[in-house]
Amino acid sequence: MINLLIDKKRIINIDETWLNETSFIRKTWGAKGGEGNVILNSISPRLSMITAIDNYGNIWFSLSHANTDSNMIVLFIH
Repeated sequence: MINLLIDKKRIINIDETWLNETSFIRKTWGAKGGEGNVILNSISPRLSMITAIDNYGNIWFSLSHANTDSNMIVLFIH
């Protein structure tokens, strides 16, 4: 890795994460010791995020509602 940096090669680090909860209205303020949940039957879509940074400080990111599989990673790299 050090040799790549010495040779001024670009090194890109890619990571993927997701947020399963995009609606936080299922919690509410209430009396101490009381129930704090609001029952909802709706399902919020998952947000997937792919980010990348290189050794020159360039940053790339992607947000989607799709599950991150190999096709999504290839599309992101492209």
